[in-house]
Amino acid sequence: MSSFTETKAMKSYQIKKIFIFLAVLIISLLSYSQTSLTIEGTSVNNTITGTWGGVNIPRSVPTKLIYRNNSITSVNTGGYMLQAGDEAPGPTNNKLDGEVITGNKFNWNGVNSPSVITHGLFAGYNINSVVKYNYLDKVPYGIIFKSGTDAGVNMTFTAGGCARPASISLRWSSGGPRSSGARCDRRSPPR
Repeated sequence: MSSFTETKAMKSYQIKKIFIFLAVLIISLLSYSQTSLTIEGTSVNNTITGTWGGVNIPRSVPTKLIYRNNSITSVNTGGYMLQAGDEAPGPTNNKLDGEVITGNKFNWNGVNSPSVITHGLFAGYNINSVVKYNYLDKVPYGIIFKSGTDAGVNMTFTAGGCARPASISLRWSSGGPRSSGARCDRRSPPR
């Protein structure tokens, strides 16, 4: 083979290697990409008195959620006002890890009884949620973090938590079963 042919074959081989490397890089970046979702300044007024799914945040793909300065008013006796998580282990768990829910107003105007189980702000089966400066008025179950398996394995927060919820007349203020490391600062927000 001549030197020219060898050089041409070598360049062709290098171009193929670079193309394969770039294709793998692009595919892997797309596979691990995260959708961004910002919901801000909305107002929802629910009049369903039974079970309502609430404002249900999509969680089929990893999503960087910012839910800020919104208002939800409801009268439902079951379900949610804001559903930003899951009730049980499943394929949509951890899709909203690190979600930011801040500066929102939750008003519940239903008729309270022992059977009412409305969850105000629900962030189940996500970790490192940042939930702060939310106002909850008469919400039966205020802020709920939930995790864990039947085998007793819990999800652990390494950052985030709940800070300064303003609440009036709640049955339960904040917390939830089996959430390890979810910090909650219950001081009133600064005025």
